[in-house]
Amino acid sequence: MTHRISAYLDTHLIPYRVIEHVESQSSFASAYLSQIPLPQLAKAVMLEDHESKRLMAVLPANYKI
Repeated sequence: MTHRISAYLDTHLIPYRVIEHVESQSSFASAYLSQIPLPQLAKAVMLEDHESKRLMAVLPANYKI
């Protein structure tokens, strides 16, 4: 987890727990390996806007962009 994400969650008093898991190829696999329901797992998705600026969205693992 990046410092920016944890700082945002802490600042906004959003409860979270960091759980380490083996490397996986998808959020579904991460949830399965960690035994966490998919909607309770957060994933970061990198995006690029119309000005080629990179953005990061953090969303529940069962969401798709």
